[in-house]
Amino acid sequence: MLCECCWQETFETAYERLTKRREEREASEKEAAEAVHVLDPNASFREKAWITLKEPSFSRFAKIFYLFSVFVIVVSVVTNTTETIPCQGAIRICKEENEDIYFYMDTVCVGFFTFEYVTRLAVCPNRLKFIINQMSIVDLLAILPFYIDLLLNALSFDAQLGMNALVVLRVLRILRIFKLLRHSKRLKN
Repeated sequence: MLCECCWQETFETAYERLTKRREEREASEKEAAEAVHVLDPNASFREKAWITLKEPSFSRFAKIFYLFSVFVIVVSVVTNTTETIPCQGAIRICKEENEDIYFYMDTVCVGFFTFEYVTRLAVCPNRLKFIINQMSIVDLLAILPFYIDLLLNALSFDAQLGMNALVVLRVLRILRIFKLLRHSKRLKN
C-alpha cells in the first residue's frame, strides 16, 4: 500500500494525464465539428445537399432529416418484425390479418429509403465511390426486396417458386437494421 504522499503524487500524475487526454480529445472533436460547418459560401446546391445528407450537425434541416430517417428505419424494422407475430385471438400472423396496413407502411418506408438513396446518389461528389461504398450497398439491398416482390406479384410468378423467393427477400429486408449504422459514428469505426 502506498503512503499518503506517494499516493497523492501518483494520483495527481494520473489525473493530469487523464485531463490532458480529455482536453486533446475535446479539441480534436471541436476541430472536426468546425471543419464540417465550414463550407465555402459559393458552394453549389449539390455540395450543400451532400453535406446536409451526410452530416446531421451541419444545419437544423440536416438534423431534422437525420432524426426523421432514423424514425423511418425504426418504424420499418418494427413493422417487419411485428408482421410475423401471430395476432391475438387469431391463428394467422398479423400481416395476414392486416395485409393492407403492412403493405402501406412498407411502401411509405421504402419510398423514403428510395428517395434518400437516389438523392444521395444524385448529389454525391463521386458516384462510383458512392455505389461501391458498403453503406450504399446495404441501403440498396434493403430496398430491392420490396421492388422485386412487387415485380414478382405483377408477373404472377409461379406460386411455389415465388414463395421460396419471398422467403429470401424477407431475410434481405432485415438489412434495414444495418441502415442504422450510417447514423452511428461509433459503429462505423
